[in-house]
Amino acid sequence: MRILLSVTIAISLIATSALGSVVVREHKVGGKPVVVIQPAGPGPWPVVYALSGLGEMVRGPRAAAWGWVEKYGLVPAARAVTSKRLTSKAFHGLVTGKLLDAYRARHARGYAGLVIVCPAVPRKLTRAFKTYLLKRLIPWAESTLPIKRGPRFRGIDGISLGARHALRIGFEYPEKFRTLGTEQAAANGLAGYLTGRVRKAPRSFQNLVVNLLTSRGDGYRKVVGRLARALKGVGLRVRYGVTPGGHNKRFAKGPGAIDMLLFHDGVLNGTARLTTSYP
Repeated sequence: MRILLSVTIAISLIATSALGSVVVREHKVGGKPVVVIQPAGPGPWPVVYALSGLGEMVRGPRAAAWGWVEKYGLVPAARAVTSKRLTSKAFHGLVTGKLLDAYRARHARGYAGLVIVCPAVPRKLTRAFKTYLLKRLIPWAESTLPIKRGPRFRGIDGISLGARHALRIGFEYPEKFRTLGTEQAAANGLAGYLTGRVRKAPRSFQNLVVNLLTSRGDGYRKVVGRLARALKGVGLRVRYGVTPGGHNKRFAKGPGAIDMLLFHDGVLNGTARLTTSYP
């Protein structure tokens, strides 16, 4: 199989925290922009393929690839989880009190680090994009980036419409991923399809861990809650949580991005207790 060589376009950001730094680079893979967010250092780390939402998809490939950096605050979130203590400010003021204490307890188990790969995801999930992700992007990443190879160290994630895409890809190819996370998933109408795939091939899902995060003001909150119950009902390990916040960038930059990083890091680096309790 021939893989097009990546071209590094720019080092756009090196954000330093007390315990290290986050490096952001844009590449071209198969002629499409791909943004990679990684800790500074030699690695290797597990990898998560993160899909942006509708607002970025409709603005074109570059905006879709840069969504997690430019719109969803992933770099400040990465700095926050590598700090010694999470603060309410890191959650943009949305997480306080007992919920903040619970996040701090989860954070105290340690954050080992992840590489986040953000492709230019299209609005419509096509066979061509799935082929690109599985046959072009993942092989490129495993041959080019400082990541651990294989499904055991690989996750997929998405926000809003990107979360819907992540669910469909993850459930169509469950043996390709160890973790599947979503934030405010536009999951309307998906429960029957997803549970049907589990019932058809339950052994294919035995290693998959799912995280479904929503918020009180999310228009998809009830849909996500029903999906969580349905997936638990067919035997999947599903973490389901509801935080304060609306379906907006404030949620994405606060609970959304931080929860995403803690979930995948905990499972892929082996520090999480595999529980369905939240957070």
